[in-house]
Amino acid sequence: MAKIKKKKLNRKRLTAQQRKAKRAQQYKNFLRKLKEVSRAAGALDAFRLIPKDDLDMIVATRVAQVLILPAKDCQIEQYLISLVQNCVLSYLKTSKCPIIPDGKEISLSDYFTAALTLRFWVEFIEDDRFPGAKTVKEAFAPLINYIEKNQPGAVKLMQFLIYLECHLNYIDHGFFWFSFNTEENKSASSRVGSYIDFHYQKPQIKMINLKGKKRPAYRVGHAEFNEGITWAKVKPADLKLENKRLKRPLKVYVQSHALRRLNERLDCFDVQMIQANIYLSLNNVKTIKMENGTTLIEYRILDKKLGYLVVEIVSGILLIRTFLFLTNHGTPEGENLTRALGADILDKKYCKIDQLSTFTKTDLPANEQLKDLFTGIGCGSLFEFAEKDFEKNAINKQASNIIKYFGLAQ
Repeated sequence: MAKIKKKKLNRKRLTAQQRKAKRAQQYKNFLRKLKEVSRAAGALDAFRLIPKDDLDMIVATRVAQVLILPAKDCQIEQYLISLVQNCVLSYLKTSKCPIIPDGKEISLSDYFTAALTLRFWVEFIEDDRFPGAKTVKEAFAPLINYIEKNQPGAVKLMQFLIYLECHLNYIDHGFFWFSFNTEENKSASSRVGSYIDFHYQKPQIKMINLKGKKRPAYRVGHAEFNEGITWAKVKPADLKLENKRLKRPLKVYVQSHALRRLNERLDCFDVQMIQANIYLSLNNVKTIKMENGTTLIEYRILDKKLGYLVVEIVSGILLIRTFLFLTNHGTPEGENLTRALGADILDKKYCKIDQLSTFTKTDLPANEQLKDLFTGIGCGSLFEFAEKDFEKNAINKQASNIIKYFGLAQ
């Protein structure tokens, strides 16, 4: 029994020793980072003037690494929080920024820990704290001024978080966004640090009665860093409606059918890009009224028209029923194509001229005859996303098939 107790005590002592060794290693590592930051700031000689007691205080009060936290009242699965945290930490280690004008760059990881730690400490100390304190303050002044004025690390981190937001948001699954945490978060470390709140909003779903059947529709919105969600709204006047009684902007919902059609036709883009541009296309509405009464709103990516959103007012909302690719029947360009080639729906499907990849990832952009034909009927924007120099090594020889199928003279 005594031997067992002795073994347990030894384990506890060993664990305590390990913790002590770990703290010593952390101290050494952070001191090394402080030196690297001082060197990049051109203040290494001044850093050597800092007494041991002050170095101990600097390390003990060091700024914590960037931490991702679930925002209040947000239910986000832990695996996703961990995934985002790992992505951010990886980015911080591999990306760099300067800390003085035209100076050597340091990693963002060192910026948010060592550089900010030095900044806050230097601002705190008095000129007479220790011999050479004034020299230290003067040497680190460029770092303090540059960080205060430019916030280089914060700007780069914000850009990366915005990039992450773009890849997390789905109209039909929910919206994620980030914001800088300016208040104390009880779940976070008590150390000073950069805490990022991770927000989530469930999709807003409305059941729409269409032809006696209830179908789900999802509200169109866009999540922005530090701002949250902005929901799409369209003024009735922009829709060229005959009903003048409608005055208030209309909420916009999209059917899952329309989302599927967008993914099928715009097969060169990822889902998040496609859905984000639904919102952006509704921000600057360009409407066409067809002879049969159908209302079309131009759908654009990078201000290049790729098709139309077919909309109608249902139960007081603007509902996106489906998406028509630029060459589809039911669009002005599609009708021009039918007149030019005599192409019906099945012809377009067979020749794959009802999807974007045919205009971007085949030899079609390199064929001047077909390019002039499609440009002439209003489909020139489809070539804007063609891969550069693709025609030199194209593996999909689509142009000759189209020419042969429609009997075009070469």
